[in-house]
Amino acid sequence: MPIVTLPDHQLSKSAARRTKFWIKQLTGVDTSKQDGYAFLGTFHEFEETVEVPENTLFMSYIEDTRASGRVDGRHVTLWIVKDGRLEVEWTTYIDTPRGWALKIRDKVAEHYNQIHPLAALVAPADYEEMRAFVDRVTAGITDVRKGMIAVRDQVGEVPGVSGETRRYLSQVIEAMDRTLGMLGEG
Repeated sequence: MPIVTLPDHQLSKSAARRTKFWIKQLTGVDTSKQDGYAFLGTFHEFEETVEVPENTLFMSYIEDTRASGRVDGRHVTLWIVKDGRLEVEWTTYIDTPRGWALKIRDKVAEHYNQIHPLAALVAPADYEEMRAFVDRVTAGITDVRKGMIAVRDQVGEVPGVSGETRRYLSQVIEAMDRTLGMLGEG
């Protein structure tokens, strides 16, 4: 799984004290909600380093707040992990005082469902639970795969072990890679 560093919020220290900002790893969008709670997932810290599957989506929210405390708008960015890197998928500025989430909720849901088609078929809470299970299975397979690579590499150094055994271990590792690829698309 790719290891990526989440972006910097790029706020000064004084702006960060008076501004609401967050970044969330999206696990779904609940289109029955009209506020920020529509965006399901896990909060992370800006500049945090995380290990996540390909096609993982993150959403960042940064208020454009004046020194007086008045919020002029909101910067919302959707990020995606592609080819092992975190890239901007799209960004928007919402200058409405209320209803910011409703303005983008359906667009985010459509985009999320294109990348994770199963999400469109299941209730958001059920999908979030299923996604968490798949993430645990993926982490377990990744750990076993690392162990298999270590065994394969060590077996080559043991006298009397055939090349066939090493090839078999390589085939098992390749099968794990294919399984991880399928789980990452889920």
